[in-house]
Amino acid sequence: MKKEEKTRISRERILQAAIREFGENSYETGSMNSICENNGLSKGLIYHNFKNKDDLYLCALKRCIDEMNEHISKGEYDESGIEKKVIGILSRRENFFKANPYYKKLFFYSIYEPPKNLEKEMRALRREYFRLITELLSPFHFRNGMDADFVQEYLTLSTGMVICYTEENITKDMDILAIAEEHEKNLRLFMDSLLFGIAEREE
Repeated sequence: MKKEEKTRISRERILQAAIREFGENSYETGSMNSICENNGLSKGLIYHNFKNKDDLYLCALKRCIDEMNEHISKGEYDESGIEKKVIGILSRRENFFKANPYYKKLFFYSIYEPPKNLEKEMRALRREYFRLITELLSPFHFRNGMDADFVQEYLTLSTGMVICYTEENITKDMDILAIAEEHEKNLRLFMDSLLFGIAEREE
């Protein structure tokens, strides 16, 4: 086996172990020791492939977001209206998380228990998700003055509102999966309001 292939296999093994560890325990409570002990890995091997815990965590989160984006981008959506397409995108994301429970927990831990020292890097990773959503919605006409950059920023800020609203309405005993379900419910509500407003349409 060539050295490059051996390195690739080792790196992938470590990354999968990190996805499980940070998915089960979040960044703060996940540990490099547990990754080593639970997967028969040495710290030397990990640090040969990743700089530190921060680097390993960000690589695990990037893998999650990259695969989620790929799954969403390959969806077949109803193009007859923006509401139907948004619902389709959200449903496809939910299906991805159902099929990948470690990714689901990793993703929502990164939102509700994020490592404060990595906020800038995590924001950059999430922007790739919002860029994709903006791209998928681009066939529809945006209001005058709203270009793709504005829409992407709008989606970013809107998601921040969902997070704040969800945090205000959860209890301390809720686990990350329960919080994720609450988030998804609120996201659908907010997306409908953001797209069509909060006032009832007059006939």
